[in-house]
Amino acid sequence: MKREYLVIAADFCTNMGKRFVSFTLLDLLVFHSKNPLTNLVLMSLIHHGPSIFLSYFAGIGIDRIGAHRWLTCMLFFKSLVVAVLVFSASGLGVFPVYLGFITLSLFFTIGLQSLVAAII
Repeated sequence: MKREYLVIAADFCTNMGKRFVSFTLLDLLVFHSKNPLTNLVLMSLIHHGPSIFLSYFAGIGIDRIGAHRWLTCMLFFKSLVVAVLVFSASGLGVFPVYLGFITLSLFFTIGLQSLVAAII
């Protein structure tokens, strides 16, 4: 299989997984909680905060260890965070884990974009 197709497949699978986690948490924390508005605001801040403040550090990491190794590490750590997210209790304990997941998703996406630029 060509490398371009592998990159497209990785991007598709990662986006589907990210959406699945986001929609599941949205259902649990907004539709089935006591403070839906507070949880929705916290989820929105967590969802958009890392892209504003942490994108620079992803670029530094990719430059130091390389895009292939970066993507492998991010996928491994995202899998660990999803496992923690599945077994964590609902409520306020979910938000730090979700922040870690969103941050790793951002780092993976930036690494994938740098790899696409190297392939094309």
